[in-house]
Amino acid sequence: MRDCASFLKKTMSDTEFQEYFKQIESYFALKREQVFLLSPEEFEVVDHFFQRNIPVELVLRGIDRFFEKKKRSRRKSRRPVFLTHVQSDIEEIVGDYSRKGVGSHLASGPTETEFVLERLTTILRRLEKVTGNAKTPASKAAEMISPLLERARMETMEVIEAELEAISTVANNEIFDTLDPDIERKVTERIRTILEQTGHSISEDVQERFKTDTTLEMLGFPVISLYA
Repeated sequence: MRDCASFLKKTMSDTEFQEYFKQIESYFALKREQVFLLSPEEFEVVDHFFQRNIPVELVLRGIDRFFEKKKRSRRKSRRPVFLTHVQSDIEEIVGDYSRKGVGSHLASGPTETEFVLERLTTILRRLEKVTGNAKTPASKAAEMISPLLERARMETMEVIEAELEAISTVANNEIFDTLDPDIERKVTERIRTILEQTGHSISEDVQERFKTDTTLEMLGFPVISLYA
């Protein structure tokens, strides 16, 4: 392990890395609801993905995947969660992403088409399970996603993901337009509590992403994306 002080001086002097680091650190703090300074090992994890030019959104989705698995797990633990625990889930997301484009044939496991079909099927299956106020947006989203199963054999992952992003935007807008005020209040209070614990500001973008993720989770609404 490199010396922590020299590592901090080297990486944090880079503006681009600072922004990359801040987004990951802030979002991770919100997700684990426990405020700790990142350890040298955790700095190494962030630097590892930064040096590989991994989009920050993929890192955040890996964090989401970890906490989703943790919530479903029967083994409950109050031990603090560190970014080193999440690294393998981030790598899974990165592996999924690597199937797209020219280099997709180099990725192990399912082919690009097989991967897309599996992900679309999973999203549709989860949408069918949505109940309550989010059931109507879920049904509308499913109707728009179903035709993509056939198109997946002809279109690239980029095209399918762009379609899913558009569908997700429409669904999310409808959900938040009719959101139960009690759910909105709970999410807002959760964010405010964490911000008070951190003692420093968190960007509006990160807060908004956390708000959306937490709200959808409370409603049982799946993330509509190939990389989730």
